[in-house]
Amino acid sequence: MTRGVRGSRFALRASLLLLACAALGAGEAGVVLGVRGALRDAQVAVVASGVTAGGTAVSWNDLSAFALPRPISGSINSGVVTREGAILRGLPIDTDKGTLRWTTDAQGPRSDPLDSLAVVILGPLELAGIAGLLGGPPGVQLGNGERVNGTLSFINGEAVGVDTGRRVAQIPRARVAAVVLRPLAAASAPRCWLALANGERVLAGGPVEVPLAAVVAGWGEGPGRVLLSAVAPKRSVASDRIGATLPVRPGIGFPSLVGGLATPHGVRLPARGEIAWDASGASQLLAWVACPAGGAEVVAAVALDGAVAWEQTLQPGAPAIAIAVPLKGAGEVALRAAPGADGETAQRLVVWGMPSLVK
Repeated sequence: MTRGVRGSRFALRASLLLLACAALGAGEAGVVLGVRGALRDAQVAVVASGVTAGGTAVSWNDLSAFALPRPISGSINSGVVTREGAILRGLPIDTDKGTLRWTTDAQGPRSDPLDSLAVVILGPLELAGIAGLLGGPPGVQLGNGERVNGTLSFINGEAVGVDTGRRVAQIPRARVAAVVLRPLAAASAPRCWLALANGERVLAGGPVEVPLAAVVAGWGEGPGRVLLSAVAPKRSVASDRIGATLPVRPGIGFPSLVGGLATPHGVRLPARGEIAWDASGASQLLAWVACPAGGAEVVAAVALDGAVAWEQTLQPGAPAIAIAVPLKGAGEVALRAAPGADGETAQRLVVWGMPSLVK
């Protein structure tokens, strides 16, 4: 059941690729959102230089986001986050003279300057929690959620040393989930991140060799592209039928599958919910959207400066729908969720995958 698009249907312009595609012969369906060119073939593959569809190539720098229908891990037991933002699995061993010695899952033993790292992960950690860690001061996150602020002094097989400014606290290593060293470095040029099935995140064309068969999704970052789930919204509100407030926290619950697609980032929005961002200077909103299996019929909408520009009723468990909404100079873009015809809010949830603004 579809309420339809208000106004004219959105035609794809030459500057935007929006391709909902089925992998021929494999029964898979993927989504590609790009910023240049138009592809008309349904067969999509990940290659070393980007994504191809029917022999037409789209480079990493020309992609906004893409996803394949494959599972993606949402947690990591140990490893590192580089200052660029790569997430690599492995076993940190110890530090010596400003260097971390560790063994990577993919490449074996290596040493990295601590200055090149943002986080050292020593215990089980949800990937969705990394952004929150990086938003706080340097220090140690314990497995029970407590935080000890300070500067890293050492890591060895028994303990983690943290200089709190008054003393070096020696914390048993088994109690430490992560050591936060510094914030991520901002992207100064467009780049594309690739998400692997095991939850790792690596730069396309970067220093880490990427096993293409393990790639399940990717997204563009840098000037001209805004990943909304990583940006503080102007407002976010949601309530149930009797007016009780419900939480809306961008990024929580990801990575996950959205409409059968591996989705590294997104927003889970309960019915009677809205989340809005500044859209100044942007030309398009790109995303895929779905209602989780086990839920109930729900209405998804995009509003520009308060006026609904796109709206559709979603059925639980149905494949994700890729959308491209021209912003037409709007100063604000909002994602909305509303109950179906019965007005009930229980189990009504809209999941927005990789919502992004393209400038």
